[in-house]
Amino acid sequence: MKIKLTLSFTIFVQRIQFNEAGFSACPSTDFDFLSGLGRYNRDVLPQSLLFDARLSDAFVEPAPMDAFKIPSQAAHPSNTFCGTLTLNNPHTQGKNRIRLNLETLSQEAHHLPPFSQSFIQHGSHLIPLNRGRQDVSSNFWELVVSPGRVWDEESDIKNDLIQWSRASFPIALIFKESNPHAYNGVITFTFTNSAGGQISNVAYEVAQETSLTFRYDYWGLVDASYEKNTFSRIVNITDVQKEYENELNQRIPTKDYKLLQNDYGMDTSQFEVGHRVSFFAFEVDNMAYTGGFETRHGMFPYPESLIVTSHSFAKTFFAALTAFAMEEEFGNVLSARISDLVDIADRSWDDVTIENALDMSTGHYKTPMYMFDDSFLSCGFFQANGHNEMLDKALNCYPKRKKPGEVVVYHSSDTYIAVTAMRKYLERFSDSGDLIEYFKTRIAYPLGLSKLIENSIVTSNDVHNQPLGFNGLFFIMDDILKLSRFVHPGNKDRGKINGDQMLDREYLDAALQIGGRGLQLEADGYDWYYKLAFWSLDFEKSDDWDCPSMKQIPIAKGFGGQILAMFPNNTTYVSFSSALLNDRDHNVLGIAEETMKIQCV
Repeated sequence: MKIKLTLSFTIFVQRIQFNEAGFSACPSTDFDFLSGLGRYNRDVLPQSLLFDARLSDAFVEPAPMDAFKIPSQAAHPSNTFCGTLTLNNPHTQGKNRIRLNLETLSQEAHHLPPFSQSFIQHGSHLIPLNRGRQDVSSNFWELVVSPGRVWDEESDIKNDLIQWSRASFPIALIFKESNPHAYNGVITFTFTNSAGGQISNVAYEVAQETSLTFRYDYWGLVDASYEKNTFSRIVNITDVQKEYENELNQRIPTKDYKLLQNDYGMDTSQFEVGHRVSFFAFEVDNMAYTGGFETRHGMFPYPESLIVTSHSFAKTFFAALTAFAMEEEFGNVLSARISDLVDIADRSWDDVTIENALDMSTGHYKTPMYMFDDSFLSCGFFQANGHNEMLDKALNCYPKRKKPGEVVVYHSSDTYIAVTAMRKYLERFSDSGDLIEYFKTRIAYPLGLSKLIENSIVTSNDVHNQPLGFNGLFFIMDDILKLSRFVHPGNKDRGKINGDQMLDREYLDAALQIGGRGLQLEADGYDWYYKLAFWSLDFEKSDDWDCPSMKQIPIAKGFGGQILAMFPNNTTYVSFSSALLNDRDHNVLGIAEETMKIQCV
């Protein structure tokens, strides 16, 4: 008993720090030190408004997003936020304005949900303890909280002449549904360490989304409380701070995309594809040239944290990559028959493999016309309630018309069949049997993907470890670029992490259509080729250029205007929008020609 008590006490001391009163305390640090004097002429969201007892009646119209951004003149914070922030009854406060509403939504959808979040401060940065999707007290919303900033402004002084510090951090509201969307916004407030910790009301604003059918502005003032030195879980504060520093150090550096003209002589107008672009980036030589990040009220203050929905990017970067990782570890995974892993009464599936399902060449379909089966003839697959119903509709909706591998017909349900079989394979042949954890431990964590991935993979609503596979991931831009680097055809070590081969190279190269094409399908006026959840596009270069490798461009695509093109000269273009941009709008071929100004291989 004595040994157990000693061990327990030792572990506890290592995991929590104490101040003189016996509570956990975040030490103030100089991390990312702010050298300004705090002399900022704040006429929007001043301290007086944040303390206005009328709450949202005082915050009449949405504010420019700059009001939530750390100003260039900011001084290093004189206070340290260390504890739990709680928004009290936000669902009864705040304002909203409809921009587009093509859905019937409950009143609960029109307000910010109540939530509590624990934070640790590190210098001028504010680190939430819980990242990824969080369940909150709402039947409609989930929530993502990302790291923010803390600073001093000279004018944030109350009657007691004590300097208060100002904080802000980005949030994203997430639909609770099988086809979720992200609504990006920001929260700000002022606080002080004095009198045991005090806080102003919280100002919030949400004015950017990935949805095509539901667009709202949300803003307001909400009563809030601050429990200093109180956390949602026991933490080692120093470890959290070091882990956060490591996360920042692993991010791909960025510049404004307009600097491509100066740095490489590229025509930057080729990247300007229209409105409602969440972000776009062109990566070359370990630098991402970025643009977008617009909201209805100015540039998003935290572009590195703007969250987008994966849509069909999940087919490529979750379903396919996980399959390639399993193939590398176990062998004979993609050649496994679906019917050997999943209970299927219909014998027409007996000769269909996981590879055929990822190819969308199962031979089962109603019409080969692009997206007709998936959009209009899917037998209610996307509305199904729970795993068994989804799988039943996926397997029984489409009659068999061809042998597997002969024709590709776009079905999101085929990807669901594939990931179901993959999960069953893991359950049978590995210790864990958890496909989501397998993806995280084999791919996401070693690649240094953001904390967003920790709880961002949407599953069926009744089988907690059954990923949708065809949808249901959330990304920040850095995640997408790291995944692209990992599999890029211009990367001689593609599929490797720290020198270890993590993806089966033969299947990866087949997906990238190196040395051969996938099956052909026409979409948006182009002849595309599809293989193992990757697309490719023929590049018919102009007579002025002669780049022999630039014959096919591997591509990942998603509904609504998402595209990632991996050019053979080891450059990448990515664009995420919510404006139903078609493939032509993204101007991939025009950008391909521009990339040849950098390197022709």
